[in-house]
Amino acid sequence: MLVHRSSHNPQRQRAITPSGHTTSVALLLVSGLPGAGKSTYCEWLAQVHDYIHWETDAHLAEWDQLIMAGPNLQTATAARTAMRGLGKDVVVEWGFLPKFLPLVRLMGQVGFDLWWFGGNEVAARQSWQKRSIRLDDRLFDGQLASIQAAWPRIEPVYRGHTIDTVSPGPTHMDNVEIYRHMFG
Repeated sequence: MLVHRSSHNPQRQRAITPSGHTTSVALLLVSGLPGAGKSTYCEWLAQVHDYIHWETDAHLAEWDQLIMAGPNLQTATAARTAMRGLGKDVVVEWGFLPKFLPLVRLMGQVGFDLWWFGGNEVAARQSWQKRSIRLDDRLFDGQLASIQAAWPRIEPVYRGHTIDTVSPGPTHMDNVEIYRHMFG
């Protein structure tokens, strides 16, 4: 299994709490292949490490408002401000369409630590098909095709922060192992 290790911990951003105290808040953005284990890992981070798991699919109205302005520094900063406003470490799970890559890049520039979950595409498809909510396979195929076409632009944004989390079986990398690769 191929793992690209990060040489640093997630970026800790200085933030002011409503009471005026300064605090450090980790802002992670986890993206990747459908079926690569993003939701499972983010839920684990919330349960075990007290992160807020902010799943964009579950907050579509709020997320759409944040990204509606398009890929600009103001939008990325608004996303950072909104997540910091939650007052705890946050992991944003976003299986974005590649057309949003410019915004993802800007989110990295304003302080989000960007991570890509990838791996064996056949195994990811099998994992996606086993979800409790069964969706049309054409959704997976369309997302995968858009990722494959955009990979030459996606890869440099996540360079050093990609982890192959799904392998044939399908088998997913253990959450503790993923955490170790991300945080050292």
